[in-house]
Formats: sequence, structure tokens, C-alpha cells
Amino acid sequence: MQLARINFLHFAIVLFVVSLLLLAVVSLLSARLTERNLSIFVSSAGVSPEAITSPGRRRANVGLSPVLAAIVLALWACFSPWVFGGAS
Repeated sequence: MQLARINFLHFAIVLFVVSLLLLAVVSLLSARLTERNLSIFVSSAGVSPEAITSPGRRRANVGLSPVLAAIVLALWACFSPWVFGGAS
């Protein structure tokens, strides 16, 4: 069976894509949230979470995102079958 011979990293990518598709379909088919439902995401002082987050922290998060992506890609390359010479 070909599915049993798939690399675990490639299977992880397939599983991630399936999860994203499932998330999108369920989100599109479910009812729209009301203001009452969304009120749990507002702090008790009435300040939205966006106002609490400082611009510096947001800049750091955006700046470190490519670093995280590079680390994930490096680990994927490190454990891929091409590095170990088992690519077919």
C-alpha cells in the first residue's frame, strides 16, 4: 500500500491541509457570531485586546514569525529522506 510508505513529514503536510480545509468548511457553514458571543474576548474594563497589545510586541511577533518558519523548514529538511539518501 502506497499510503504506508509515505514520509511522515509529507503526511504531516497533508494532515495540516486537510485540517485547514475542515476548519474553513465548518467556519463557513456555521452561524455568524453575535456581539454577545464576542463579548468574552473583551476585557472587563471594556478595552479591546488590540488596544492592550503594544506596537512593539506586535512588531516583535511579526519579526519573529519568519524565524520560526525558517526553523520549521530547517527541521523538515534535516529529517527529510533526501538528506539521508533514501529519496525515491
